[in-house]
Amino acid sequence: MIRSRILYNYSHYISYYSKILSICVICFLTYYGFLRSETDFSKHPHFIYLQKLQENQQNSECVIPEVNPWDPSILSYFSKPSPLVCSPVQEKVVKSFKNGVITFDADIIKNAKCYKVVVSHDENVTDLDVKYGPEIPIDLSKPFSIEIPEEFFQISCESENMLHTEIFKYNYAQVIPKKTNLKNKTIENSSLDFPSVIMIGLDSMSRSNFIRQMPKTYKYMQDSGFIDMKGHMKIHDNTYGNILAILTGKRGVSVQEFPAEMNESWHIAFDDFDFVWKTFSENGYATLFAEDRPDIGTFTYKNLLNGFLQKPTDHYLRPFWISAFWSLISRRSAPSCYDNQPQHKIQLEYLEKFLEKYDKKRKFAFWWSQDMSHGFLNLIGRTDDDFEGFFKKNEKRLDDSIVIVFSDHGHRYDKIRETVIGRIESRMPFHSIKIPDGVRKKYPHIVENLLANSKLMTTQFDVNDSLRKVAIGKIGEQLSQTNQKRSYSYFDPFPKRTGCFEAGIPSDFCPCFSEIEIPKTEAKEAADELMQIVNDLLENTEQTEEYEMDSKELKEYMCTPMEIDNIEYSSVRLPMLSVVKDVKSEDAPLQSFSLQYHIVVRAKPPSYALLESTLEHNLKTDTWSSLGEIERNNKFEEKSMELFENFPLIIGKCEDSIRNIKVTEYATANNVYWAIPPIRQSENSSNALVMLGIRDGNSEAISNIKITFPSLKSYGTSAYGSENKEFDTFFNYAIGVNDTGLQTIYDFSGNIVELKELSGFTFFKDVIGERVSFIML
Repeated sequence: MIRSRILYNYSHYISYYSKILSICVICFLTYYGFLRSETDFSKHPHFIYLQKLQENQQNSECVIPEVNPWDPSILSYFSKPSPLVCSPVQEKVVKSFKNGVITFDADIIKNAKCYKVVVSHDENVTDLDVKYGPEIPIDLSKPFSIEIPEEFFQISCESENMLHTEIFKYNYAQVIPKKTNLKNKTIENSSLDFPSVIMIGLDSMSRSNFIRQMPKTYKYMQDSGFIDMKGHMKIHDNTYGNILAILTGKRGVSVQEFPAEMNESWHIAFDDFDFVWKTFSENGYATLFAEDRPDIGTFTYKNLLNGFLQKPTDHYLRPFWISAFWSLISRRSAPSCYDNQPQHKIQLEYLEKFLEKYDKKRKFAFWWSQDMSHGFLNLIGRTDDDFEGFFKKNEKRLDDSIVIVFSDHGHRYDKIRETVIGRIESRMPFHSIKIPDGVRKKYPHIVENLLANSKLMTTQFDVNDSLRKVAIGKIGEQLSQTNQKRSYSYFDPFPKRTGCFEAGIPSDFCPCFSEIEIPKTEAKEAADELMQIVNDLLENTEQTEEYEMDSKELKEYMCTPMEIDNIEYSSVRLPMLSVVKDVKSEDAPLQSFSLQYHIVVRAKPPSYALLESTLEHNLKTDTWSSLGEIERNNKFEEKSMELFENFPLIIGKCEDSIRNIKVTEYATANNVYWAIPPIRQSENSSNALVMLGIRDGNSEAISNIKITFPSLKSYGTSAYGSENKEFDTFFNYAIGVNDTGLQTIYDFSGNIVELKELSGFTFFKDVIGERVSFIML
């Protein structure tokens, strides 16, 4: 009885707490589902409404996103990586390897035997393994060095004791120059019509992430004249599809909108594909293909593709990496290291040897690194010093080359995809080009076209067109590209592209925004927010001491708040649905989502200001912010003293509440001039801030000038002009300075102007305190 009672009570409590637990689980799942639904911003009512509005507008074109590398929404995903440290895992038996000569450490090898094994591509058999030659004993007698004529080889050493313990094993790579290439063509000298092309690629690298992670390299590139293709877009999700487009100009993988244009089966070899390096070979170039990760190689991915049965280029680094990457030494080394050497430095040194051995010769290099950037957003920052050093060291060797630093796509795996910016970055790979100085001078239109095209949509297909134009010696020919097609050389003028489809970019990977005009009634909230931001600026703007008057800052000037008179224009930039609802990012749902509004409003009098700005509306937090500057696009109204933050843009009508300094205004038949007396920086300063305005018809200009005089006790301003000249050239400024009774006239640059040059003008003094204003009539 007692036992059954206990069991009853126990089962009763179990049942009771089970119900409580079930309710908690249901509540949690409901709440979690609600949170999940909130992060699916593609179902947000306002986004759905704007999509329907977009469908009704036929003229919406692709707006290329201007991605800020330091956008606040992504800063939490950025970090500076720790330095890469590659500690040795074996004795340093080999002291050096230079110019094909291996030099041994005599003290270490005196009781050892060493062997050489040649490593080579297993021609016509496989690209998934390598061919090892026989062990060849090395003569270790003086001078303890040996010359190696092979490109890839392995050195191993073992002790001479009974156990024959292996004390050293290492793979080496070098470039043995050839006189003829794989096409049996003589390797010719480079020229302005046949420049070398060096392509340096980093997997999964957007332009923004390159700027964040490689600041030293990026600065060097910008200082050296590289041109960023800011509208460059991927045409497929992964490396394989994008690299095939670059190297063949064809689509390698079918997608919903576009079929494949070549065999897309697994376990195929690529020898018969029309790679662009074949075109370079036909025209007397030495060629190189170097890729650092044999396990995930572009054309051998996880042994699901068969690569090349024959060497695809004159110099092909894969045999070295197969032997080195899968070695015991590599397994014992730190990640991204091979013994005491960073893997990316080994890869860079191979390219450097190629540049050295083919100096002034025609050469095409396709150098591709996956190790540091394929699965990691921030690790690539470890290589910044080495890439900067590579470019600086090889600057002269690259002076006859078109250098292209590029990527296949942006980052596809990191949690940065929780942001819209991160998803846009994944669709916009880095692509930057440097044209050699000689080619620039001979064909200046190339750089002009590149600069123009750098702001437009470009794709991996366009890269192939551009490379083939160089390979056949026609880089200097100006081609008219009027016929609509999928791809163009970016060395020529681009025709207008309206969207991703005509460029061969599937909708899933299209990063474009569409700017659609919205009814003014829908823009009222955005317009109100803009005016609130403007009025907050007018009320709270703080000026530096540079703009002080008698130690009273300009912020003490009272500004009349603005009110909306009319909404002149309103539009919204709408991202592609595939960016908001990214099937590739289901494991990283958006944590926030914002829409950008372009608003133009006119203020009520006395300002009548026509204000224009881009505002961002965060749909999750329902907050607004201004992106960039607020512009005033119309003339300044009469009798208003216009002040603005740091003086870049005119905003509002302000009055001096400290002292009665007014704008002096007077007119001729067609012109109105006004001048604000100078503001001394400090009591003993000889620096003056001057503001001048002039109007011709409906046009008006304002200028602020800071001038330093040798000595300055009292000073004034004036403006003059001629109504017979164009507005932008018809006016000039002059500064009148009264220094202990001696009057001197300066022009707006601070240069002395003799009075005779100002004949025909008269002066009168308007004394305000110690200030003297000379106003020309």
